[in-house]
Amino acid sequence: MSRPLETPISSTQTSLPSKTKFVDNALSNKAFFQNLAADSNAQHEHTGKSDLAVKLAAGGHLGSRFLKERQFAYLNKPDCSKSEFIQDFLDAGSLVLTEVEARKRDFHDLEAEEQDVKRAARYTENWRQPSYSGTYKQRRNHTHVGNHLPPEWLPFLEKMSPQKRRQREIAILDRVGWDGLELIGLRASDISQKANDLAYEHWKKFPPKDENGNATNQEPAHMKGRCKKHHRRRLKKQQRKALLYVEAALSAVGGANNDMRPLYVSDYTLALHREYEAETALKLEDLRLINVDDPSVQIPMSEVNKRAKIADVTKRRLIIDMMLKKWETLNWHVCWITVTLPGAYVPHSTNEDKRAAQWNTDFGPLEGMQAMQDDHHRVLALLRDKGVRPSGWWNAQPQQSGTVHRHYVLACKTQEHARVVCDEFRKKFSSRLYGDDAGQDRGCAAFVIGDSDKKYAPPKSKNGQKETAASIAKYAARYATRLENENDQQKQETIDPDTGEILEISKPTDLMRFKAWKWMRRLRTHNFLGLDSGRGPQKIWDTFWKKSGQDVHAKDGRAEIAMRMMQKVREEGLDAAHFRKLADEADNAEDRDEMLQDVKFHNDQAAQAAWHAAIAIGMWNDADLDEAEVQWLSDELSEHHEMELHQSLPPLPIRDTVETGYNETTRKNVGVFCPSTNEKFMNVDGEWKIVDVAEAEVMLEEFKERNKNDHTVGLSSKLSLNPTNPSLPPPAELGSPEPEIVPR
Repeated sequence: MSRPLETPISSTQTSLPSKTKFVDNALSNKAFFQNLAADSNAQHEHTGKSDLAVKLAAGGHLGSRFLKERQFAYLNKPDCSKSEFIQDFLDAGSLVLTEVEARKRDFHDLEAEEQDVKRAARYTENWRQPSYSGTYKQRRNHTHVGNHLPPEWLPFLEKMSPQKRRQREIAILDRVGWDGLELIGLRASDISQKANDLAYEHWKKFPPKDENGNATNQEPAHMKGRCKKHHRRRLKKQQRKALLYVEAALSAVGGANNDMRPLYVSDYTLALHREYEAETALKLEDLRLINVDDPSVQIPMSEVNKRAKIADVTKRRLIIDMMLKKWETLNWHVCWITVTLPGAYVPHSTNEDKRAAQWNTDFGPLEGMQAMQDDHHRVLALLRDKGVRPSGWWNAQPQQSGTVHRHYVLACKTQEHARVVCDEFRKKFSSRLYGDDAGQDRGCAAFVIGDSDKKYAPPKSKNGQKETAASIAKYAARYATRLENENDQQKQETIDPDTGEILEISKPTDLMRFKAWKWMRRLRTHNFLGLDSGRGPQKIWDTFWKKSGQDVHAKDGRAEIAMRMMQKVREEGLDAAHFRKLADEADNAEDRDEMLQDVKFHNDQAAQAAWHAAIAIGMWNDADLDEAEVQWLSDELSEHHEMELHQSLPPLPIRDTVETGYNETTRKNVGVFCPSTNEKFMNVDGEWKIVDVAEAEVMLEEFKERNKNDHTVGLSSKLSLNPTNPSLPPPAELGSPEPEIVPR
């Protein structure tokens, strides 16, 4: 018989024999297990070791791997279920197994585990954070963290070794605290109720009016304290931060081929995201965007939100196409760069056996995002010091473990500058990894499209083709453009409200998980680089785009050129949409290919016009323009407006100070000013207000009373019937035109 390991009792690692082969060797310990049920709730707060763990450490032989795993599972169970676990263990006669019986049970459990892994991911829709007494809250320590976790997360904690589990539990308490853990279990409706309670408590302490009915306690802090919306937003933010860190600390995410660790986000986080989306949709249905001067003109906020998202994505795709057209025409050199975070920021790697640097518990997902952004700014500052000013964009995407990484698509005038860009990104994102003795993989892959040098030449794509600027742009921006507003049509889970039984199950798609991942981090997944950001060029674009659809004429040369080119973009876009429809309706492949060629031609023409409109409004600083761009702008101004380039300054944003609902002030872009002609173009015509349906009805009735002799139309017929395509005009029967929804 082999001798058990003699690990000291003070060790954080539970002692288990390493050489004992068969369960029947541990029969002498049956009485030992029977004595454990009585005192299984005792805990050692200072050492992190329970009395049970101490006795197990001195208990001698415990049997085969199967028995050891059973005891590990026992150690990691909550206190309330330990006694039941021991009794079941003894009643089943688990300690009286022959070698053959033990192996049969091992195989049976393995087969059951594999079947469980292959099942579709489920959600615990009806789980709620349990309420605890004051006595429990006073005596709880890190060993009670598992009591506050949803059922989906408990297996990740229970399968950890005692040493690792203790480390992660303490880290969770240090970063999240008990308040954060209690927020994790609150569903969307619970958060709203808690926000209402907090607002009411503040209202009782600091009422808005005194005994005489005079206004009091009107400071911003008290107005926020009485606002349930403010508390709900704050609680949701705290909940997301807690979810992010705890999910990472438990390694609850990380692998497309492992349903036990889902892709991007955990099943519980995905369930919460669905609940919040449903709650938001209900709130938007009850709100209206109303014209204060003419309350008969109203738009449901659900439609405003939908159209704004589509307009935003449409503009983003147009600017990407415009940049690709510019680089192709001017023969600029395109860089394809991917940067990732080092292992210290990655809670769980999909390829765990290749890790060299372990996760630092001080670095949660939010710290990783901030570290990447800080290094990004340092690289751009170094490039500016060297006289290199690339233009392009970056896209943020999740790795399988949920850790953020970025794809950069940047272009430079010369190949030399493009190589400098790659070198600087490699230095910043890879230098901290090169010194790792264990040889961790590089954190940056940087290439120049079309470069023949092996150091910068990109690898071929998966289909064996050479990478092009268009192919990498399509890959990098797929989540920020093509998939941004796609609706997932797969079936969701249906749960019986009476029994809680899952009636219908479907595996969540990657797109659903990506949306939840983005929502959790409140993350911007796309941003353009190299623009004249100090002037807010995209806000200027929005204003001129709106005016170009309203047949507005400008005296300023640049403004006139911009709106003329934008009108052409609209025309080409409508032609492209027309041929796209014909291609979808084509009866044979030859006709379809012909129509798709027409679609490509008109899209190309739209990108060309958008590029020239961007030059006119000053989307890039004049010093960063190519010589050909400067010459084109100079010729246009001279031919159509009889003025020199130096006489026409680019448009500037108009920023105004507006008051918020909490008596605070903020700065907001309200229009565009053309300094050459002193013209102003405002974003919104008239005053608009967001109100609920009841208040909208009251405003409409008051408006009718003031205009009894006018032929007004009721609210129901004034609701916008516009399709979600923002390029189409409003319905003619509305009487007065709707405001165009400016992309957010």
